[in-house]
Amino acid sequence: MDEQQAAQFAIRVVDDLVDAWGGQMICFPTSYKRKLLQREEAVYSRFNGNNYAELSHEYGMGERGIRKLIARVRQRKLAEKAA
Repeated sequence: MDEQQAAQFAIRVVDDLVDAWGGQMICFPTSYKRKLLQREEAVYSRFNGNNYAELSHEYGMGERGIRKLIARVRQRKLAEKAA
């Protein structure tokens, strides 16, 4: 799809949304917490016990932040097991 086709498609989508929902307030959740949890799980799944520096570089975080993240996920998993 070229740029002009994409623009025409976008206009049709907006027109359909206006027809269906015009005059109403619609709130789209940001799902920020869900995204953070997904990222934490991704980092934790790559953790092998001593690759803090590698993970900090890969995820653009400080090593201390990675250590705190690993500890947080570990605590959450222990709490889930205990429940």
